[in-house]
Amino acid sequence: MRQDQALWVKSRDKCQNDVDCITNAYQQRLAAFGADKKLSVFAGQYEKKDIGIMTVYPAENKNYLIAIQTADPEQGAWTCEITGTATENGNQLLVTVGSDHFTARLTDADAITIDPNTEAFKAAENNCGLNGGFFYTYHKI
Repeated sequence: MRQDQALWVKSRDKCQNDVDCITNAYQQRLAAFGADKKLSVFAGQYEKKDIGIMTVYPAENKNYLIAIQTADPEQGAWTCEITGTATENGNQLLVTVGSDHFTARLTDADAITIDPNTEAFKAAENNCGLNGGFFYTYHKI
């Protein structure tokens, strides 16, 4: 899956600033994962400027694959690499990363928030460098 994603990213990056090309690339990528309008309410790529990216891929039956990559924007003192699955529950995603669980919530049509709470702190402790985190509001890009 990582190799497939890397190839797709190379292809998408060739679009540079061509909005139609980028839109088409994402539509094709979502179609490759079986997305449909009902299933893909959370699907897409989200950004916390200067901190990181969250990508949500639709699977089936309101399930998703999720990847979050963040890093210390100041000194690069920590990084986080989160990959797991998620299940849609209303306006929330119930995320599972290994044995850790936390919730991400749709705060509007273009934003997902992961609140800093006990579950998210535990997942960060297991997947991030010292004092690293991924609990932010990410905006759809």
